[in-house]
Amino acid sequence: MLKYKFYKWAPSTNEYLKVKIEKPYDYLSMIFEGNETSNQIQNHINKIKNVLNGNPDIDYSIENQSGFIGYAFAPDDTETEYPEGGFQVFDFFTADKKGNTKELFIISLQEILNFLEDFNIFLIKNNR
Repeated sequence: MLKYKFYKWAPSTNEYLKVKIEKPYDYLSMIFEGNETSNQIQNHINKIKNVLNGNPDIDYSIENQSGFIGYAFAPDDTETEYPEGGFQVFDFFTADKKGNTKELFIISLQEILNFLEDFNIFLIKNNR
């Protein structure tokens, strides 16, 4: 189960709105850089809802400069590994044993939506 906490961080004159996510899902926080707006997060929510309600050809990713990516893919009954779809988090700087980009973990689409909706509320309350 994904557990998280939102907080303000002000290392200098700039204030950042951050998220702390408990292990083993803590790398999910690497996707978010601390300067997101509620409009950006709402866009992620809308796109992931399209994935959840779409067909197997629809997918969506959230990326940043730090080398981590979150990839949402639709449910697909013909898929053998993850027929329910999901949200995979990858580390582009680390390869797995086969030499592919390393998958760190996968969570359900509903779980990432719940997280993003809570994050959006936090941003709105803080005028972002």
